[in-house]
Amino acid sequence: MVECRNSTEQMILPIFYDVMPNEVRHQTGRDYRRAFSQRVRTYSSNILQQWGDALAEVGALKGWDLKNVANGHQGQLIKLVVTEILRELKKAHLLVTDNLVGIEDRLEAVIMLDFTSVDEGTEELKRRFLDKRVFSVLDDVDHASQLTALAAKLYWFGPGSRIIITTRNRDVLQVPQVYWTYEVVEMNKDHALQLFCKHAFRQGSPMAKLSALAKGIVDTTGGIPLALEMAVKLKVLSLQHCHYITRTPDFSRFTNLERLSFENCQRLEVIHQ
Repeated sequence: MVECRNSTEQMILPIFYDVMPNEVRHQTGRDYRRAFSQRVRTYSSNILQQWGDALAEVGALKGWDLKNVANGHQGQLIKLVVTEILRELKKAHLLVTDNLVGIEDRLEAVIMLDFTSVDEGTEELKRRFLDKRVFSVLDDVDHASQLTALAAKLYWFGPGSRIIITTRNRDVLQVPQVYWTYEVVEMNKDHALQLFCKHAFRQGSPMAKLSALAKGIVDTTGGIPLALEMAVKLKVLSLQHCHYITRTPDFSRFTNLERLSFENCQRLEVIHQ
């Protein structure tokens, strides 16, 4: 995130939830010390230093901390964050249009909800959807408490409703109200390579010079279609500490690529122009 901010001027709006900015800036909290100490044997001192520098930079940014800015009130914190995002969206779209039609009304509706707790939000959800046929997708649910808050009982929703849950944590689905599960299987390597090449090279297979790079990206993404599609939109590619690379392939087809890093590639001799 910090690299993207420095290289492509993307914005970071930090939210310090149950942690103080100075703890992030100086990594002084117990959790930070333990996390870094656990990774000393796994990562080089250079990588750990980069992480520390990134945290220091983020900790120094203007943001919101739940305790001091919103007095521990999550609803108030959400108001502040949404207001700031709306302001930045307006600035970002000035070159495209004079007005963001409809967005402000929707954000204002979110702000007006102003739930003081999860229980209050759950009660409002039940009130609104009790007699309605609902099709809802709960994406990236990673804890059972989220499912409990959003869809604990089927009678919260009208007859014929369908609730789809996506999660990487199978344990989340071990509840009575989940009637059917489907495990999405990763694409096999041949199909994954074909999909990536169609997006990256506009053809079903890579050129010979890019074959190793394409297969490496496919192996890294693990056969996940969205990741394969997004890989061609890379803006920053780090090949740091690739000790065996001697020459780079032609990256000209990666039209969104803005920055390449070859730090500590000790055997690198030829960089494609």
